Amino acid sequence: MKSALMSDWIKMRKTWIKVLVILGPFGVITLNALRYLQSYDAIVKPGDDAFNWALLIQNISHLLMPSLILGIALLTSLLAGLEHQGQAWKQLLALPVSRVQIYMSKFIWVTGLLAISATLCAVGTFGIGFAFGFTTHIPWVQVLQECYYPYFAAFGIIAIQLCLSLLIANQSFAITLGVLGMIVSGLTNALAPDGFNHAETWARWIPWTYPSLSAITHGTVQHIHFIYVIYGLVVGAAMVVLGMALFVRKEVH
Repeated sequence: MKSALMSDWIKMRKTWIKVLVILGPFGVITLNALRYLQSYDAIVKPGDDAFNWALLIQNISHLLMPSLILGIALLTSLLAGLEHQGQAWKQLLALPVSRVQIYMSKFIWVTGLLAISATLCAVGTFGIGFAFGFTTHIPWVQVLQECYYPYFAAFGIIAIQLCLSLLIANQSFAITLGVLGMIVSGLTNALAPDGFNHAETWARWIPWTYPSLSAITHGTVQHIHFIYVIYGLVVGAAMVVLGMALFVRKEVH
């Protein structure tokens, strides 16, 4: 397993993958910081830090969800693309490493890199709040939930996108699916929480809705639905097993 992980790391060092991991949360935080700088008086309520933190979490969430889903599609596609180029598969499969280890290595790297992005987003959220003077009623737990619940709820998406990216050489299909998933995720934000019960009836069958529904904000109210974190982890585990089975049996060129 260590050989597979090191092999992927050596390949990634020469790509934009590491930059993408930082660029996602940097963009989310920077855009929100610029918005607060431009419209501070209209957004911030002086003396009401509880409201200000809640609104900040909402604003971060609105950009975090689509960037997370699109980031998953790009990361999995870039990582798989390293093997699809040239004769990389033949060289990789010639190593004394099983296909299961090769597959799991890539899943571990994607989830690990996205964990870094989630952490940077959480740090950035606190950074914005402190920078603009929100020093009381600090919602430590709520910020962590807003950043990490969607991350864990997205494990099913990670597993699906990775499976498609590894099995299909043409990455346009996987990227298109990621874009469509991002749009569907946005629809759940529009429906919930006023239409949350209606959204639940179909959303539970679509993994791309899990991140949004796991920690969604509406106004200054945060609705935590941990069940979607569990859904994401269960779907992720099932799809990893299925993906590995298909990868082991597929003739890769």
